[in-house]
Amino acid sequence: MKKILLLCIAIIVLTPITILTYRHFNNDSSITPYPYIFKPKTYASIETDASVLIMGDAFAARLASFKSGLATKISGDIKKTLTIESLAKPGEGLHRTLEKLKNLKRLPLIIILMSNIDNHKELVFRPSESSDIYENLKIYENPLIQSILMIFPSLAKYFYHHVNYVELDNTIKINKSISTGDEILYQQHMQMYFKLYSATLNEFFTYATKRNSIVIPITSPIHHKLKPKKSCYGSLAPDTQNNFQQAIKLINERDFKSAFNIAKDLVLINSSHAATHFLNGLINERLNNYRAAYRSFLNAKAYDCANDGVHPIFNEILKDKTSLFGLEYIDYDRFIYDQSLKNNVFLDETYPQDLFFQRLNDMLANKIKNLLKL
Repeated sequence: MKKILLLCIAIIVLTPITILTYRHFNNDSSITPYPYIFKPKTYASIETDASVLIMGDAFAARLASFKSGLATKISGDIKKTLTIESLAKPGEGLHRTLEKLKNLKRLPLIIILMSNIDNHKELVFRPSESSDIYENLKIYENPLIQSILMIFPSLAKYFYHHVNYVELDNTIKINKSISTGDEILYQQHMQMYFKLYSATLNEFFTYATKRNSIVIPITSPIHHKLKPKKSCYGSLAPDTQNNFQQAIKLINERDFKSAFNIAKDLVLINSSHAATHFLNGLINERLNNYRAAYRSFLNAKAYDCANDGVHPIFNEILKDKTSLFGLEYIDYDRFIYDQSLKNNVFLDETYPQDLFFQRLNDMLANKIKNLLKL
């Protein structure tokens, strides 16, 4: 009996010691438990003397092509034109943008950030370890844990479960499995990308604001009038199929009031059916219920099980985090939707016409001039 008791005590004592020792030698000391690490010198010592820096993904790179005009608008009558540079790159998720930010020798006064469309393109985690990654992110979201790690960052490696890191370098490795058509896999991967985006954005804002940089986040524009690519399997109740087809028939007959009466019930029953939300958006827009239409179009994109473009949930996370840090964002997506009510806005399925990037330039110029008191 005495030996059994001693064995139990030994197990109780040695188990946590073993776990902590394993974590000490195998975990990274990052406060945020990312499931990836960058190889040394991936983005080493980036230099810029710009007052304004554009960072982010394909949309940020597109915006950067108008930077000379933006500099002129900001500078106005000032003799010396404000310098604007760009580190934006198509295909680059926020994790890479943050890594670039942390390797800047000197941060600019103002950072313009657009990051959405490329955040679910690169494979940055091992799907087999998703449960441990989620658990680590849950630990990280605890305010008490965050406070402790802010004071003692070296303790980070002891709090988190060990995961086998994905090593990243300058080559972006595309996550091919997300476009296989497997809806469950798509949803699982997107949930992970949303969680990682939220944590990364938190670090991005913290790092920049602590170094006295002002971040101007911009939501990315969604082509709201494009039909969802795929409604998720099982999201349309079988007994509502006839009503769904009837709503389509009434829209084609331009009987929008009758279609509205059917669609409002369909949305309540099929709350995760992308095509139902899209129909509801079309109907509300025809009835001049623009706020409801906009919300329905966003839901249609959010519940699309094959959305490989701009995602409204990334935009919502961006807006929530911006407000949490006391910053101000430009809601370019809502602006584009409002413009689409009376204009042909988009060049293709992704990008608005140049005219509307010029309009974004106008909004940015006014905001930056106010910030700089020019």
